[in-house]
Amino acid sequence: MTNQAAHCVQIHDTTLRDGERTAGVCFSSEERILIANSLAGAGVTEIEVGACPDNAALLASLSAPDLPALRIPLRVDSLRVAKESGIRKITLAIPTSPDAISANHFSAPTELVQKTAEFVGRAVEAGFAVAIEGEDCSRAETEFLIRLMSAAQTAGAHRFRYVDTPGLLDPFSTFEIFTRLRAESDLALEIHAHNDLGMATAISLAAARAGADSIATTVNGLGERAGHAPLEEVALALRHVQGDCAGIQSGALRPLSMLVAKASGRAISPNKAVVGTAIFLSESAPSQSNCCTAKRSPLLDPAEFGCSHQVMLGKYSEAHDIERFFQEMGSRVSPQEVQGVLEQVQHHYSKSKAALSSADLWHLRNLAAPLASQSAH
Repeated sequence: MTNQAAHCVQIHDTTLRDGERTAGVCFSSEERILIANSLAGAGVTEIEVGACPDNAALLASLSAPDLPALRIPLRVDSLRVAKESGIRKITLAIPTSPDAISANHFSAPTELVQKTAEFVGRAVEAGFAVAIEGEDCSRAETEFLIRLMSAAQTAGAHRFRYVDTPGLLDPFSTFEIFTRLRAESDLALEIHAHNDLGMATAISLAAARAGADSIATTVNGLGERAGHAPLEEVALALRHVQGDCAGIQSGALRPLSMLVAKASGRAISPNKAVVGTAIFLSESAPSQSNCCTAKRSPLLDPAEFGCSHQVMLGKYSEAHDIERFFQEMGSRVSPQEVQGVLEQVQHHYSKSKAALSSADLWHLRNLAAPLASQSAH
């Protein structure tokens, strides 16, 4: 099969299931509905949920009720649970590594493949769209995964999700694995990466480049241990680095991130990629005479998010920053005053490490005035 360099990769978000597995995080029914509607508005094409009583209210509130997908285990009663949920898309979780297969009481991989095909067949006959999820895939044999995928596809499954449960993958091995899976099957492929080594976004992009059709994410990277691939990072990296179309609205990412941060009680770091409050803040604006101005321009345009670049005074401020601040306050300063204030600003930050207000800046100007007067003479 051929693999295109750029294609339309879908974002399947699991904030309402795996994200809520973050230790200490629990969304209320109202929060789940708000998050689901915000995900839909942002352009997410599938919202994964677990089996819980809130699903009926969630379905009733969504303008696109076909978005939710229910994740269920390979058990006898799971199909009944799926029918009661009202959700018509299911993801069947299947153990794939030798240890996981044994822990789930299957006598042999052959039995597991057979049970999977039987369950998928019954679910398809019952009117469900069925995807399968391979748990612990990064410790499974690739040949076994291919057998499992083939049996599930023959029975009617439409997608295979590769889950790196222990967080073992790196982008290079991921690319090799997905290249192999893509060559062996035309089943839709999805990557579900854990962020234990800080590589979940890179792993997700590597899978997409090798032919993955969708990526599982969580808002702000919520999830067990170090979490999962953050939706906001994956969506923007797909667009700006790989040229892939994920259909996510950039302007929706920051409000969505803040909503989930508040609901989860997990604050966003100021320098968090894409959604951090400080990523468009600097201590010096590039001057027109600076030959490196173009090199200092960020990849992300603040306007893409409805923001603007901001400059604060600090240790790395320059003379033109001081001039600009006073101009904005309607005052002109001499070159001697500028240099004096700049030295006072740098001294202030080395001691207080706190932002300067307009009143602070006037005070520093007054402190610098005698020095500037002496310098002028």
